[in-house]
Amino acid sequence: MIRIVLLEAGMIAAVAGIVGYFAGLGATRVLLPLFTEGQGHGAVSFDPLMAGSAFLASIILGLSASLYPALMASRLDPNEALRAL
Repeated sequence: MIRIVLLEAGMIAAVAGIVGYFAGLGATRVLLPLFTEGQGHGAVSFDPLMAGSAFLASIILGLSASLYPALMASRLDPNEALRAL
């Protein structure tokens, strides 16, 4: 049961990390010219190290946040848990 919960959390965290990085990159490209009028426009480009760091951080945070619920779920009797629904 722990593996299932952690696998699901890891997949969700991985997708969230990728989407979050590209959403931040896109928002920066759109908003940066609005805030730097007259000061020159800074170039925003894809940085593989930053993307990898964001991806890794999201997986670590997702797994650590789901560890306690996974441990609690592993202690439940499956029949009792289904009856509670």
